[in-house]
Amino acid sequence: SGVKTHRPTIQSPGKARMSHNKGRELAIAFMMLRGVPPRGSAALRAVAHQVIGQVVEVIAGGNIWILLILVAVMSLILGMGLPTTANYIVVSSLMAGVVVELGAQSGLIVPLIAVHLFVFYFGIMADVTPPVGLASFAAAAVSGGDPIKTGFTAFFYSLRTVALPFLFIFNPTLILY
Repeated sequence: SGVKTHRPTIQSPGKARMSHNKGRELAIAFMMLRGVPPRGSAALRAVAHQVIGQVVEVIAGGNIWILLILVAVMSLILGMGLPTTANYIVVSSLMAGVVVELGAQSGLIVPLIAVHLFVFYFGIMADVTPPVGLASFAAAAVSGGDPIKTGFTAFFYSLRTVALPFLFIFNPTLILY
């Protein structure tokens, strides 16, 4: 009989443990590459929030305008290359608390919804901001234009509305709060 049958081999416990650990490491690496946080990410987020808060506090020096401009720039950078939902999660978890805490220290009580709209606005503005502006690249592909020129044009058009999120902070009645 020329038919070969498959004979299962028995691995030693050491080899099984080693392959299990290697699989776990690969799974964690894959999750991190895909943006899925492994266990302990809440502690990591808390540390990142604390560090960002301290940096902004030191640079702003108690000036609420500098604080908001720094948070806007950081939200713009953090939002680059992220889809809308991930963008909101990232900028709101890292930047919204910074504005609330440091604003309260400066004597400005800001409604949480206004802060979330503020950081989300600048996070979404990253979609048209070069060099990563995903929406600009998509528009350039459709129109056949230069992606960087399209990105800069879109960014300059969006600069006209930059005052709106600041109005959310200083005049919450605009958002019916």
